[in-house]
Amino acid sequence: MPIILSKSLKNQIASANGLKPEQVEDELWSQSSQKCFLCDGQLNRASDTIEVDHHIPQSEGGGHEFSNIRLAHSLYNKWKRNNNTNDVAPFLRFRRFYEENGSHITFSKAQEFLNSLPKDVYTTISKDSVTFELPNGTKPKVPIFSESVGSARLNYCFVELTLDCLWNDSEVQPRDVKLNHLHAISMDLFLNPLHEQPACRLEGKKLYLFDGQHKTLAKALNGVTHATFKVYLDLSRAAATVLVNSVQAKIKKLPLTPFELAAKLTDELLDYLELYQDKVGQDKRLSKGSFVLSNNLTENGPRRLSKRRESTLL
Repeated sequence: MPIILSKSLKNQIASANGLKPEQVEDELWSQSSQKCFLCDGQLNRASDTIEVDHHIPQSEGGGHEFSNIRLAHSLYNKWKRNNNTNDVAPFLRFRRFYEENGSHITFSKAQEFLNSLPKDVYTTISKDSVTFELPNGTKPKVPIFSESVGSARLNYCFVELTLDCLWNDSEVQPRDVKLNHLHAISMDLFLNPLHEQPACRLEGKKLYLFDGQHKTLAKALNGVTHATFKVYLDLSRAAATVLVNSVQAKIKKLPLTPFELAAKLTDELLDYLELYQDKVGQDKRLSKGSFVLSNNLTENGPRRLSKRRESTLL
């Protein structure tokens, strides 16, 4: 299959490099190492649709010399459009990885792509500050703040972390990475670098990222090696689930798939069941089929709903 190359561009490349027009395609193929310069995937001249592109766009002063001319898969070249290669290539390489994995990528799988597997973090917490010992050897000491969430008082801090400090909180956020959502955030970060910090919670020696997975990945793909995170120091998994759901109820966010929603609801129901059993004791549980979950626990166990309301839930 021939390389897609207009006669005009072929003549310009030939003139800039001292070649005859009929020599251009073979020379481009030879210099490409048979790889797409955008996604870094293998090019197959017999079956792939291959296009010619400028590493530095002509609109930014890029010329027709071979040092600035590259071969790319047509699909990825259309995604690049007139953007700078350095801005979009990391995302397009991730897109190829995403598609090779059946378009089913978790945050943890994305960390594998970025060669940034999570590691333990050590902390020393005092009355008004916390010191982190991070995998890169740094030991930031930051102040502790507190906020009220419902009836609870939560302690948190802001600290600069690398991607390998973070474990995906898949039980709180079971969502897969969504490519279009990731791309939208990635592009927006170039224009609006000031975004709300992603949030994670400290549990033992692990920092579990429970909100802001797409934003965190977008920053990493944009070349950001360190970012500021809001770290809750005493937030349980159950409380994190409630917190995330309350935030999602107030703002427009990416919807969960039916499978992801089922996983999240199962976790919440089990958490409430555990609270109920702790409250009334194993020997005083209601008979099977009569227990209704509620956000409010009374002195005698969970608040009962009306029969009409129960019928809509069961």
